[in-house]
Amino acid sequence: MEVYRSVNMTSSVIRDMFTKEVESVIVDNKRKFRTIQNYVKEVAPGTGGTGLLSQGGLCSVPGITEETDKLLRRKVWLKSGGHLVIDHTEAMFVIDVNSGRYIGRKDQEKNILKVNLEAAVEIARQLRLRDISGLIVIDFIDMQIAENRKQLVRTFKQELAKDRASVSVSDLSRYGLLEMTRERIRVSVMFSLSDECPMCHGYGRIPSKESMITKIDSWVRNFRQHTRERRVELHLHPLLYDFIRDNKKVLRKTQFRYGIKFDFIKDDSLSVGSLRFISKRNKQDVTHMY
Repeated sequence: MEVYRSVNMTSSVIRDMFTKEVESVIVDNKRKFRTIQNYVKEVAPGTGGTGLLSQGGLCSVPGITEETDKLLRRKVWLKSGGHLVIDHTEAMFVIDVNSGRYIGRKDQEKNILKVNLEAAVEIARQLRLRDISGLIVIDFIDMQIAENRKQLVRTFKQELAKDRASVSVSDLSRYGLLEMTRERIRVSVMFSLSDECPMCHGYGRIPSKESMITKIDSWVRNFRQHTRERRVELHLHPLLYDFIRDNKKVLRKTQFRYGIKFDFIKDDSLSVGSLRFISKRNKQDVTHMY
């Protein structure tokens, strides 16, 4: 009995991605180079592995680092001056099309159509490059003429036809929204090349400085209800420390009202939204004591 064994990851990538449109494949490992060359000879003997180049390292290829960085950016610029904003939520990817300064008062509908068509081509490209899958909602710029809306959907579907992943596309809603799904081929680039931010935990926002001042005031009020201690070390993230240093009045009222004196300590180990209070009397962490 012979047990079926799938090809390894290297050969799998070549199988999926090495199409007629690919001019060359750059390999930074001699063993992988030979594996790919042998695989191509087996599945396509006529090519003889042509188009494969072996180099010392992928980072030496001009522009590859910059292109990789672009894949992780939220904003993607269009030639017209407009741009896309690509965001991920727990349930879906959301892509917003913005015109920038391109759309003026004259021929607005024509200009909007141009930006939307350019966006449709770029969105289809970004879906492939970033391996975005699952439910995707696209917010195109709203157009009034029905034929322009139909042209946009046709163009988008034509671009999606270049994708080897299965896709399903709805028509534009009355608000310019287009819903679609894309088959998952592999893990999205966003997840394979990046980690969750330890500051915001994937939310994309951090607490405002004003909200942190309020948090300090609330802590002091509770602390003074349980103790007569009046000297505390306040450890802060460098951003908040610099803000308080440059705006000394923001906590002066709190210190005067509750009769407490802070020694401010810049602490690189803290996240932006964290505070640490240390008793000056016994050097004990009293942040969560009361």
